[in-house]
Amino acid sequence: MTPYRVLDCQNYDKINNGILEYITTHTQLLTRDPRKDSTIQTQYCNFVDAKHFISNNPLLFAYFNELKLKLQDIYFTLAWEPTLGNRSRCPIHLDRPPVQWKMNWPVLNMENTAVRFFKLKDATQNINDFVTRTGIADSKDHDNYELPYEPFEETHRFRFNTKQPLIMNGLIPHDVHFYPDPQFPRIGMQAMFFKEPVHLL
Repeated sequence: MTPYRVLDCQNYDKINNGILEYITTHTQLLTRDPRKDSTIQTQYCNFVDAKHFISNNPLLFAYFNELKLKLQDIYFTLAWEPTLGNRSRCPIHLDRPPVQWKMNWPVLNMENTAVRFFKLKDATQNINDFVTRTGIADSKDHDNYELPYEPFEETHRFRFNTKQPLIMNGLIPHDVHFYPDPQFPRIGMQAMFFKEPVHLL
């Protein structure tokens, strides 16, 4: 089984316009540009209230209903540059459990980027032995499960060159890859659901 599945979304443009309107109206993701003001520090993961968000996005709500999905949590991934210091803006990691399958929705400027998936070079080893947990344990936005690149090799890659969301397995090691000349800010939407969306795989 591949670690992701691309979903059909005939109404993508209209739904995405609603998502962008919400970002513009209810967040500061597009206005706080650290490239213009060095005192601004931006988070990569930015949670919003799921009930408030979905009530303001009726087309997305209808799409979730069509897919038999009930939203639990939602956050926006934000990058104004491909690196943070000498590290990738989104290096190899595991998503915070217990969620396994989430929806990754390309919102803005994701075309020259990809999500890459990895496996251990030595299948007898345990991924958890390589995890470094940083941040604030059990917090939504600061509980990080980071990994080193050296023991892993790439197995799959999805380049965001189509206007389609995907369901992806966040408990498989993954990162964000930036191709030459990416556009910024890069914004993705990550949606988690009360029941794992395994029926869509």
